[in-house]
Amino acid sequence: MKIEISRRVDYTDVNPAFRLKLGVLFRYLQAAAVEHSERVGLGSQSLVEERTVWVLNKIGAIIHRYPTYREDIRIVSWHRGKKGLKAYRDFRVFSKEECLAEAASMWLYLDLDQRKLKKIPPKMDQAYTVEPDATNVDVDEWTPKSVSADKELRITTRYSDFDPLGHVNNTIFFDFIETLSQKAFKGNTHIRHIMIQFQKEISEIAVPITLGIQTEGDGGRFKIFDHVHVFAMGDLRMGTEPSETLKE
Repeated sequence: MKIEISRRVDYTDVNPAFRLKLGVLFRYLQAAAVEHSERVGLGSQSLVEERTVWVLNKIGAIIHRYPTYREDIRIVSWHRGKKGLKAYRDFRVFSKEECLAEAASMWLYLDLDQRKLKKIPPKMDQAYTVEPDATNVDVDEWTPKSVSADKELRITTRYSDFDPLGHVNNTIFFDFIETLSQKAFKGNTHIRHIMIQFQKEISEIAVPITLGIQTEGDGGRFKIFDHVHVFAMGDLRMGTEPSETLKE
């Protein structure tokens, strides 16, 4: 079973170039995943009542083109099955028949009381059904490498960053990363390929967080951390939009 939702890119969704913000793109992906769970009777609220929750471990995306203000898009998502303690969900984003972006994610199933991973019950495959279709993003083979940052940026968490589980929502990390990338890479360039692994939740409001990147050509390796913990690590690559390339 594949799920599809539609969105029209709103004014608050775009950056100064009137292109979709990276964090908003990932909020659209999250909305599709949430909608799928709700439709099959496994919504977040019902899972929390059972004292379990899905935890996003890795996600990666290739962005072929960022949608623009007032553009109508649709997000397609599906459950690609499970392997051991890992479950997989993929996504594609379309404008009419044009594929704008594709993403893949890896999820873990957590016991909230014991704070331990649980075996994914068979009812998950039965409820979501398994679609073998795979995108060009491989989260299984990718692992983050250590980062020796040559550029850093300090930010502070806000109340609005937190979700119903009481920690900074995963999609907010992409707001952080987009801000870091615009500081590190000057000019008319955007994140075109990103991979991230979440390692620890951020659970306190108004705490200082450091964003660091080790630049390598048109990309680099990044981490989100404080003086004690590393919250996430990943890789990114930058690039211009197709229309911008034609103008040069």
